[in-house]
Amino acid sequence: MGSITTSGVNINELHDFLITNLEGFHRVSLDSQGIDTADIDCGRVHQSENVITVLFADDLNIQDVQDGINKFRA
Repeated sequence: MGSITTSGVNINELHDFLITNLEGFHRVSLDSQGIDTADIDCGRVHQSENVITVLFADDLNIQDVQDGINKFRA
C-alpha cells in the first residue's frame, strides 16, 4: 500500500472526498451474503496525534492521490 501524510483536516470528510473523487480509492467486494466488504487494498485514512495518513492501493498513482488531497484542502 502507498501512503501520504497530511494534517489539519477532518479525516472523515477527507475519506469521503477521496471515495467520491478518486477512482479506485474505495475497493470492495461482495461477500457470500451480498454485503460489501472492504478489499485488503481499499483506501483508508488514519489519524495519530496531528498526523493523518492516507493509505491507498499500490496501483494508484501517488500524484493523483496527492492531487485529490490538495483539491480537498482548497
